[in-house]
Amino acid sequence: MDVSVIVPVYNDPSGIEGTLRSMTAQSYNPNKYEVIAVDNGSSDETPAVIKHYANEYPEIVVAEQETEVQGSYAARNTGISKSSGEIIVFVDADVIVPEETVEMIVEKFSTTHCDYLGLDIAVTIPETEQGLIARYNKARAFPVEFYLTHHDFAPTCGLAIKRSIIEDVGRFDQRVTSGGDSEFGKRVAKAGYTQCFAPEIELSHPARTTFSEILSKGVRLGEGRAQLRQNHGESSLKLKDILPPHPVKYWKRLSKKKPIIMFVVFYILETIMKTCKLKGIIKEGVKHRFGSSR
Repeated sequence: MDVSVIVPVYNDPSGIEGTLRSMTAQSYNPNKYEVIAVDNGSSDETPAVIKHYANEYPEIVVAEQETEVQGSYAARNTGISKSSGEIIVFVDADVIVPEETVEMIVEKFSTTHCDYLGLDIAVTIPETEQGLIARYNKARAFPVEFYLTHHDFAPTCGLAIKRSIIEDVGRFDQRVTSGGDSEFGKRVAKAGYTQCFAPEIELSHPARTTFSEILSKGVRLGEGRAQLRQNHGESSLKLKDILPPHPVKYWKRLSKKKPIIMFVVFYILETIMKTCKLKGIIKEGVKHRFGSSR
């Protein structure tokens, strides 16, 4: 099978470098897969990194741009329009992909009835970044199997799907800043396609390590929630979106080392995260109603 790997990127030269380095070292036949790196209007060295790999590996790496719409889903849609593979794989520009990944994805589609495949995402923390924020992010990030089982989607930092399905259900809603993977996955499920989880195909995603990154993500999630409600009439605000999670949810994820301290810290951070999400919902709602700029 021919495979197209789509990697959207914005102002992340080190992230795209690591992803392209791992993607060009795949065990799969280099004539049977392509990596489409879509720059979303970066203002730093990101385009130069993509150009370097496209020149170094012209049989694998394709450099594309999406400059009209600022957003990862628009960049992914551009990648889809430029792709040719029977299987389309989405990874983010800071994900490291083991060398057998493409080969294992092809085997999974060839030997099972899967149409839509969520890949396992392992959050990694560098030795120099073993702080509370990173440990909190690792504890709450990417429960892909849970997403698939309870919410019918896999995050686009590690998703593989048959091209024919995208042609049937349509591409991503590029009007949203967050949650487009959820809305797309629900469309796939509603159309009756088989969604699977592949725990044996594990990608590495770096943990967020700063407080500002956590805050920004919270606001972005809230904006996406409001946009989904406006565009699709879904994801209405509930009490659980504002209140911290049930204590058991985090207690099970804590290590035996200083569990009480970590529990208190995580609970506080989760409360802040929920507050930021609410801020994003309100912000996007005001923008939608009055047409204000960001």
